[in-house]
Parts: sequence; structure tokens; C-alpha cells
Amino acid sequence: MIEIPESVVDYFGRSNLPTFWLIQRLIEEDSELSKAIRQLFGEIDVMLHLDVRDQPLWLSKLGYLPHESKQIMGLSHLITTAVATKRLSILSGDHKSKRLQPYNHPDLEGVELYANSLVKLSDFDTRFGGLRRGSSVFEVLPSIASAINSMYWANRSLVALSNKIQILVRIDPLMVQYASDYKPLIQKMWVYGKDLDWNEIKWLRNQLHMRWQPDQGWQEDVEFTDLVWSPSEDGIHFICEEFPKMDYLNVRGSRYCHGIYVPALHSFIHCDGAMRLYTPEEHDERRSSHVRKIGKIGRRIKIYQIDAQIPVTEWTSLVGAFFVWNNDVSKYFGTTDL
Repeated sequence: MIEIPESVVDYFGRSNLPTFWLIQRLIEEDSELSKAIRQLFGEIDVMLHLDVRDQPLWLSKLGYLPHESKQIMGLSHLITTAVATKRLSILSGDHKSKRLQPYNHPDLEGVELYANSLVKLSDFDTRFGGLRRGSSVFEVLPSIASAINSMYWANRSLVALSNKIQILVRIDPLMVQYASDYKPLIQKMWVYGKDLDWNEIKWLRNQLHMRWQPDQGWQEDVEFTDLVWSPSEDGIHFICEEFPKMDYLNVRGSRYCHGIYVPALHSFIHCDGAMRLYTPEEHDERRSSHVRKIGKIGRRIKIYQIDAQIPVTEWTSLVGAFFVWNNDVSKYFGTTDL
């Protein structure tokens, strides 16, 4: 296995830009970091010259791409995996400190830390992309540790809602940049919501639950997606979890969302999105049950939390964006990408 130097992991971990793009830019530079990248290219080359049967699956899948593209995409995969592994390691062990990374950063001094290491979105300037405070720009924790843009579209919904209600978010421990160097990410996908059959939900008396398998050739890191609506005294509770395959536990957790719908208001009074981390033993236990039966198994890392009235149209847009790339959730919520 090719080992990625810590300096490379730190450099790519700080950035909000695509790994393959940064690699291409570094190739043209003359620095210690670019030398490390060229050395890693050499190690990738050795693997590319192996018989396809002896290559790692992720490398053999690059198929008939030009050699240089295989180098870049192969190295991008390795670096992304190393960064995601570090991100999850920090998130798994940070409970021992009150001002955990990145909350010990000088520009976050004085920011109030709420339960689950959440902070107010309103404590940051969000007008120019990212979360700016002082001379630094931070990012919301990605919902998929290996996909730094996985919260991009959900963040847009959260920022829009923050003009009317208080939003709490979790800051990513790695993506911290100087504001003078920051380049906002701009992507063209639009995610919006349409009405569900809210009459069915409004008069729900028993649990409504389902499980979806991902489409063949799509979301190969996902085992299944569970969803349940559960009537309770305080409203109709919604839970949805996108459960990962065992082989991907080191680079991603599950995506998990919870909400409380109040039929009399035709609105939600609570919503939170999280990443749930499983040990291999917990993964086996979770895999044999539906999300409606699992209780507190795994460790939840909250990414955002809203405790205020949210209209159903804005809620469906937010949840659809949170589960971006999940075709089953998109179909169910009437959300789509253009």
C-alpha cells in the first residue's frame, strides 16, 4: 500500500477544492510538496504496470483512461482516502477535549460551543462562500467524509434558513484556510423539494417504513437506505439513514437525518442531520436490523441542528440536498438535480 506523507494529507485536508484539480496544479509547481506528488506518481506507476488482476480494484476500474489521467485519478483516490481517514479519526476521538479541533483556532475564540460541538451559523460571514470569521474561512463538516462537497447543496438551504431561524452547524476539523487564499466552490447542481403525500403522513397511525437498495453501478459504497415515519405524542418522527458497506467504514459513516413533523402546523419543529460512525461489530448488528429498531447503536456526529418551525417545502429541499446523490431519496422527496 502506498503511504501518503502527512504534509500531503494536511495540504489537501485544508482545501475545499477537488483533489484531482489540486494535483494538476501542484505538478506545475516547484516545491517540496510538488516533489512529494511526483514521487507518489512513481509509486502509482509501479502499480499501473501490474497485471490488472493484481491491481487494487479502485485502480483497475480506471480502465482505458490515458496513462497521465490514471496517475492523477489513482493518486486522487489515495489522497482522498487518507484525508477522510484522518477526518474520521479526529471526529472519533475528539470527545476528550472541550475545545476540539478546529475550535481551538484563534479565529474561533469567543464562539459559543453548543452540545454535540455545534456552533451558530450566524457567528460567521457566509456571503462569499464558506464560513468566514476573522482572517480565516471554515467549512461545515461534510456528510460523507471522503466527499468534501457532500454538504454544498444542503449548506445553501441552511444559509437561506438562517435569515429567519437559528441554525447550529458542526465545523470541519481540517478545512481551514486564510481568507486571502480562499476560493469559493461553485457547482451547478440545483436541488429543490416538492410536496409528498402529506395527507398520508398527517393521518398516520402506525409506522410507515421502507428500505431501498442502490441502483446497480451507482453509490457502490452504500449497502441500503432505510426510512421510517413514526407517530408520537409530539408529532410524526422522521428518520432516514444511508447505510455504508463494511469496506468503506474507514472513509465514511452513514448519512442520518431526523425530523419532527407537526400536522396541525404542516411544518417541522425539529430537524438534524448527522454522520453515524460504526465499528465493524456495530456494522454487523446494524445490518441485520431496520433503522426503526436500532436505538443508539453507533456514534452520531451531528452536522446541523434546527429547533424552530420549518415549512415542509423548505424541509424537503434541505433533506433532499443532505442526501445528494442518493437516487431513492431524491425520487421519494421529489428532489432532483439539473
